[in-house]
Amino acid sequence: MTDREDDDAPAKVLGSEPGLGVAAVVLKVFIAVVLFALMVLTCVDVVGRYVFTAPVPGASELTQFGMGLLIFGALPLVTVRREHVNIELLSLIAGDRSKGLQSVVMEATSLIALALMSWQLWMRGLGLMRYSDSSIYLGIPLAPMAFFMSVMSGLAVVALLITLFGRRR
Repeated sequence: MTDREDDDAPAKVLGSEPGLGVAAVVLKVFIAVVLFALMVLTCVDVVGRYVFTAPVPGASELTQFGMGLLIFGALPLVTVRREHVNIELLSLIAGDRSKGLQSVVMEATSLIALALMSWQLWMRGLGLMRYSDSSIYLGIPLAPMAFFMSVMSGLAVVALLITLFGRRR
Protein backbone atom coordinates (compact mmCIF):
# COMPACT_ATOMS: atom_id res chain seq x y z
CA MET A 1 0.00 0.00 0.00
CA THR A 2 1.03 3.58 -0.49
CA ASP A 3 0.46 6.40 1.96
CA ARG A 4 -1.46 8.64 -0.40
CA GLU A 5 -4.28 10.85 0.81
CA ASP A 6 -6.87 8.96 -1.25
CA ASP A 7 -6.18 5.41 -0.02
CA ASP A 8 -9.78 5.13 1.19
CA ALA A 9 -11.18 6.08 -2.22
CA PRO A 10 -12.29 3.16 -4.42
CA ALA A 11 -9.78 2.21 -7.10
CA LYS A 12 -10.70 3.31 -10.59
CA VAL A 13 -10.48 0.55 -13.12
CA LEU A 14 -11.49 2.09 -16.41
CA GLY A 15 -12.40 5.65 -15.37
CA SER A 16 -10.37 8.75 -15.99
CA GLU A 17 -7.60 9.81 -13.63
CA PRO A 18 -7.12 13.31 -12.22
CA GLY A 19 -4.44 14.93 -14.36
CA LEU A 20 -5.01 12.66 -17.36
CA GLY A 21 -8.76 12.72 -17.99
CA VAL A 22 -9.91 10.72 -21.01
CA ALA A 23 -6.30 9.90 -21.93
CA ALA A 24 -6.27 7.58 -18.91
CA VAL A 25 -9.12 5.51 -20.34
CA VAL A 26 -7.36 5.27 -23.71
CA LEU A 27 -4.09 4.26 -22.03
CA LYS A 28 -5.81 1.62 -19.88
CA VAL A 29 -7.47 0.03 -22.91
CA PHE A 30 -4.20 0.24 -24.88
CA ILE A 31 -2.26 -1.43 -22.04
CA ALA A 32 -4.88 -4.18 -21.74
CA VAL A 33 -4.72 -4.90 -25.49
CA VAL A 34 -0.90 -4.98 -25.49
CA LEU A 35 -0.81 -7.24 -22.43
CA PHE A 36 -3.35 -9.59 -24.02
CA ALA A 37 -1.36 -9.65 -27.27
CA LEU A 38 1.83 -10.48 -25.35
CA MET A 39 0.02 -13.28 -23.53
CA VAL A 40 -1.31 -14.76 -26.77
CA LEU A 41 2.08 -14.41 -28.47
CA THR A 42 3.85 -16.15 -25.61
CA CYS A 43 1.32 -19.01 -25.49
CA VAL A 44 1.39 -19.55 -29.25
CA ASP A 45 5.19 -19.38 -29.27
CA VAL A 46 5.59 -21.90 -26.44
CA VAL A 47 3.05 -24.33 -27.91
CA GLY A 48 4.56 -23.92 -31.37
CA ARG A 49 8.09 -24.39 -30.06
CA TYR A 50 7.50 -27.47 -27.90
CA VAL A 51 4.56 -29.22 -29.57
CA PHE A 52 5.10 -28.47 -33.25
CA THR A 53 8.80 -27.57 -33.22
CA ALA A 54 7.83 -24.34 -34.99
CA PRO A 55 8.23 -21.22 -32.84
CA VAL A 56 6.70 -17.90 -33.89
CA PRO A 57 9.24 -16.15 -36.15
CA GLY A 58 10.44 -12.96 -34.47
CA ALA A 59 8.64 -13.68 -31.17
CA SER A 60 11.58 -12.31 -29.20
CA GLU A 61 11.53 -8.99 -31.06
CA LEU A 62 7.75 -8.73 -30.82
CA THR A 63 7.96 -9.36 -27.07
CA GLN A 64 10.61 -6.63 -26.71
CA PHE A 65 8.44 -4.13 -28.59
CA GLY A 66 5.40 -5.20 -26.58
CA MET A 67 7.22 -4.69 -23.29
CA GLY A 68 8.30 -1.21 -24.38
CA LEU A 69 4.70 -0.35 -25.27
CA LEU A 70 3.45 -1.80 -22.00
CA ILE A 71 5.97 -0.12 -19.70
CA PHE A 72 5.91 3.32 -21.29
CA GLY A 73 2.15 3.17 -21.93
CA ALA A 74 1.63 2.64 -18.20
CA LEU A 75 4.14 5.31 -17.14
CA PRO A 76 1.69 8.24 -17.13
CA LEU A 77 -0.83 6.20 -15.12
CA VAL A 78 1.76 5.10 -12.57
CA THR A 79 2.97 8.69 -12.28
CA VAL A 80 -0.44 10.30 -11.82
CA ARG A 81 -1.37 7.69 -9.20
CA ARG A 82 1.97 8.17 -7.44
CA GLU A 83 2.65 4.44 -7.57
CA HIS A 84 6.35 4.56 -8.42
CA VAL A 85 8.65 2.46 -6.26
CA ASN A 86 9.41 4.58 -3.23
CA ILE A 87 12.10 3.72 -0.71
CA GLU A 88 11.66 5.68 2.48
CA LEU A 89 15.24 5.71 3.74
CA LEU A 90 14.98 9.22 5.15
CA SER A 91 11.97 8.32 7.30
CA LEU A 92 13.98 5.50 8.89
CA ILE A 93 16.52 8.05 10.14
CA ALA A 94 14.39 11.16 10.78
CA GLY A 95 10.99 9.57 11.39
CA ASP A 96 7.63 10.79 10.14
CA ARG A 97 8.61 14.47 10.20
CA SER A 98 10.70 13.91 7.05
CA LYS A 99 7.73 12.78 4.91
CA GLY A 100 7.02 16.28 3.58
CA LEU A 101 10.65 16.86 2.58
CA GLN A 102 10.92 13.40 1.09
CA SER A 103 7.76 13.98 -0.97
CA VAL A 104 9.10 17.27 -2.37
CA VAL A 105 12.48 15.73 -3.19
CA MET A 106 10.90 12.68 -4.87
CA GLU A 107 8.47 14.76 -6.92
CA ALA A 108 11.21 17.14 -8.06
CA THR A 109 13.46 14.21 -8.92
CA SER A 110 10.63 12.53 -10.85
CA LEU A 111 9.90 15.70 -12.81
CA ILE A 112 13.53 16.21 -13.77
CA ALA A 113 14.14 12.54 -14.61
CA LEU A 114 10.98 12.19 -16.70
CA ALA A 115 11.63 15.44 -18.57
CA LEU A 116 15.22 14.43 -19.34
CA MET A 117 14.11 10.97 -20.37
CA SER A 118 11.46 12.42 -22.69
CA TRP A 119 13.95 14.78 -24.30
CA GLN A 120 16.66 12.14 -24.73
CA LEU A 121 14.23 9.60 -26.17
CA TRP A 122 13.01 12.19 -28.67
CA MET A 123 16.59 12.92 -29.71
CA ARG A 124 17.26 9.18 -29.97
CA GLY A 125 14.16 8.79 -32.14
CA LEU A 126 15.43 11.50 -34.50
CA GLY A 127 18.74 9.67 -34.81
CA LEU A 128 17.03 6.33 -35.42
CA MET A 129 14.81 7.95 -38.05
CA ARG A 130 17.74 9.66 -39.76
CA TYR A 131 19.54 6.31 -40.20
CA SER A 132 16.36 4.27 -40.81
CA ASP A 133 17.31 1.86 -38.02
CA SER A 134 15.11 -1.20 -37.71
CA SER A 135 14.94 -4.42 -35.74
CA ILE A 136 17.30 -7.15 -36.89
CA TYR A 137 14.93 -10.02 -37.71
CA LEU A 138 11.56 -8.46 -38.56
CA GLY A 139 12.86 -5.12 -39.83
CA ILE A 140 10.45 -3.07 -37.71
CA PRO A 141 11.49 0.62 -37.67
CA LEU A 142 12.82 1.66 -34.24
CA ALA A 143 12.14 5.42 -34.44
CA PRO A 144 8.37 5.19 -33.82
CA MET A 145 9.02 3.25 -30.60
CA ALA A 146 11.47 5.89 -29.38
CA PHE A 147 8.96 8.64 -30.20
CA PHE A 148 6.19 6.74 -28.40
CA MET A 149 8.39 6.33 -25.33
CA SER A 150 9.25 10.04 -25.45
CA VAL A 151 5.63 11.14 -25.74
CA MET A 152 4.55 8.85 -22.87
CA SER A 153 7.37 10.23 -20.69
CA GLY A 154 6.24 13.76 -21.60
CA LEU A 155 2.64 12.89 -20.76
CA ALA A 156 3.86 11.61 -17.39
CA VAL A 157 5.56 14.99 -16.80
CA VAL A 158 2.34 16.85 -17.67
CA ALA A 159 0.27 14.54 -15.45
CA LEU A 160 2.68 15.01 -12.55
CA LEU A 161 2.60 18.80 -12.93
CA ILE A 162 -1.21 18.87 -13.05
CA THR A 163 -1.40 16.57 -10.04
CA LEU A 164 1.12 18.64 -8.07
CA PHE A 165 -0.52 21.97 -8.78
CA GLY A 166 -3.97 20.52 -8.14
CA ARG A 167 -2.87 19.14 -4.78
CA ARG A 168 -1.09 22.32 -3.68
CA ARG A 169 -4.27 24.45 -3.94
